[in-house]
This record gives sequence, structure tokens and C-alpha cells, in this order.
Amino acid sequence: MKGAATWVSFPAIVAKHFGALDLYRFIAAFGVAALHFAQMSKYDSESGFGYAVGNFALFVDFFFILSGFVIGLTYAESVSTVNGIFTFLRRRIARIYPLYLLTLLAFMVPALLGVSRNPGKWTTASILSDVLLVKNWPVPSQLPFNFPAWSISVEWAMYLAFPLIMVLYRWAGMWALAALIILGFAGLEYTIYAGLTEIPSWFGNISPVRALPTFCAGILISQTYDRVKIRNALWWGLSSFLLAVLLMSLHASNYLAVSVVFAATFLTANAYVSSPKTVLDRPVFLTLGNTSYSLYMWHAFFFTAFIDFLWPRISTGQPTLWYGAIVTTCLVIFSIASYRLFERPARNFISGRER
Repeated sequence: MKGAATWVSFPAIVAKHFGALDLYRFIAAFGVAALHFAQMSKYDSESGFGYAVGNFALFVDFFFILSGFVIGLTYAESVSTVNGIFTFLRRRIARIYPLYLLTLLAFMVPALLGVSRNPGKWTTASILSDVLLVKNWPVPSQLPFNFPAWSISVEWAMYLAFPLIMVLYRWAGMWALAALIILGFAGLEYTIYAGLTEIPSWFGNISPVRALPTFCAGILISQTYDRVKIRNALWWGLSSFLLAVLLMSLHASNYLAVSVVFAATFLTANAYVSSPKTVLDRPVFLTLGNTSYSLYMWHAFFFTAFIDFLWPRISTGQPTLWYGAIVTTCLVIFSIASYRLFERPARNFISGRER
């Protein structure tokens, strides 16, 4: 058949790793870091660099899509039993919690030394909600001390909800996921227009409501991506992802940008139907992909140290983009070391894979 897509009736190749998505994940983590560098350096959000990265918070929604995809692909069947649910939750907490806790402790050091800029925030209840990964469950909620980690609290809520989502999926199929996606976006809009968030926008919602539709969209991709063969799917996927980045930079509709990200994830995953590897499955992309979580979790700490404390001692005015490039390069190198020396060993030990 010569069409762009060919329906398949045979079991597709199941890739154990989607290297191209590693590249997207690193770009997304880097994009969030660029946004926070601009915000912490007080770049103008109406023009130039500050404007170009102003909507890069949508990369977090891509993380939710990717998380739903990976989890749906890996654990959809296994969470049908109690033991399967326990194994799933243990492996997910092993994936996110050690580095989450380490970065939280890093932010606590200035408070313990008495140099915190917000000493009123360091209450027992606030610290406990951070430690238990529940701070961002309510609407509205306060940012955690490592402020990008709100998405990790929300991810944990999605992990706990995943077995129930799969019960609904086994009962009603794709209709269940479609309903959850619609309800999730409706809930997101309701929190905006009802004034339930401190900032009346998509980005003001830092609760599980924000993650539900995109997380379920990722699960939907995991259950459908291999039902069709699409010619040149990898390049369509890569082009779609780059288009999504452009749409974010141009401040296009959030729904449009997220839809294109959804398409990019589906198309890129589909490229692995025919082969377990693509031209983007290179060691450098695997390294960067593995580094993305460390980069995401450490960048606020790095920028606080280099922008708030170091920069005023070496110069005046606004931190330059050259300075940002140097700091970010150091951050990437540090993140690679963090992954290899701490994140991966801790994950393997807790999940039982080391044994």
C-alpha cells in the first residue's frame, strides 16, 4: 500500500526504549530552565528573550503526556493486581523521590543557616507536605521550596490514580480516557474562570487538575500508537515537536501547542513500530534524556546560587545571556554527574533492580 499510513494486523515491534523521546525530554527540561532563568533574571516578558520563553511552562504539560505514555505502555496490564500495583508504586517512587528529597534538603540548608529570604514559609506543616509529596494536591496550593517540583507532587497524584484510570479503561475503553481528558480540561478552565488560582491562567493551576488531561492523553497514545504504520513518522514527529516549540515561543493558543505536542509524541512513538531504533537513538541523546530529570530538579537551586548570590558580587545590572549559557552548561555537567552518582544508584536500590 502506497499511502502515508498502513493499518497493521500483526503485533508491532515493542521498543524497550524510545531514544527520540529522550531528546524531546531534554529539550523540554532545558526550555523550563530557560524560562526560569529569564524570570529570575527579570527579563522583560513582553519582548525579546523573556517573551520568547514566556510560554515554555507548557513543556511541563509535555512531561505529563510523556509520563502517561511511558507508564501506560509499561504498566497498563500489571496494575490489575495488588502485587502489581505495589511494584508499580515502588518503582515510581524510586524514580522520583530520592532526587526530589535531596534537592529539597539542598533548599533547606540556607534556612537552617538563617539566610533564607522567606523564613515565614519554613513551617513544620509546610515542610511535612513537601516531604510527603502532597503540597500541590489542593486548589489553590503553595509552590514547594524547590518551586519546579510542584509537578513532581502532581505526578505522584497521577501515579496513585493510574490503577483506577486503568480500571475505567478496561471497563469503557478509549471512551474512558477521552472522558477524563475532556473533564480534565474542563476542570482546568473552571479553576481559571472561577478564580480558584492565584494567577488566573493555565499556568496558575499547579494541582492534579492540570495534569489529568495530558497524563490521560499520554496513556491514550500508549494504547494506540502501534495500531498504524505511518511513513516517515519520525520526521513528522520531530517536525511537529519543533513546531510546538515555535508555537510556544509565539504565544499561540495553549490548546493548539499541547495538541501539536500530543501529535509529536504519537508520531515519534509510531516510528518505533517498524524498528526498535531510529537515527535519533544515539548515546548522546540517551545521556541527555537521562540527565533531564536532574536538570529539571537542580536548575532552580543552581540559578538561585548563581543569579541571586554570585552575580551581584561580580557585576551589576541584569545577568547576561552569556552568563546564563555558562551557568546552564555547568548545570548540565552537574546534572550528568548527579544522575550517574546519585539518581540512578538510588533508583535501582529502592526499586530492587540492583539486587
